[in-house]
Amino acid sequence: MSNTLNTYNAVFRKTFGLSEEQLSQLEYKVYPEWNSMAHLALISALEEELDINFEADDIFAFKSYDQGKDLLHERFGLNF
Repeated sequence: MSNTLNTYNAVFRKTFGLSEEQLSQLEYKVYPEWNSMAHLALISALEEELDINFEADDIFAFKSYDQGKDLLHERFGLNF
């Protein structure tokens, strides 16, 4: 597992209090705890931990755990 994936997973686990096995199923507003406030906390933590800066379009496009990895790869060149 890459360092980027470890960091990404750690941010999700800390934000939502879930095990690593549960992460791939997470979707914004489908998982009850991933509401708008948690979304902002997640985005902020990812920016800090991965040393990136999301634009507004990125924040709105970030809709699931898997989609987030794709977005981070395409937008910031991060490899998972």
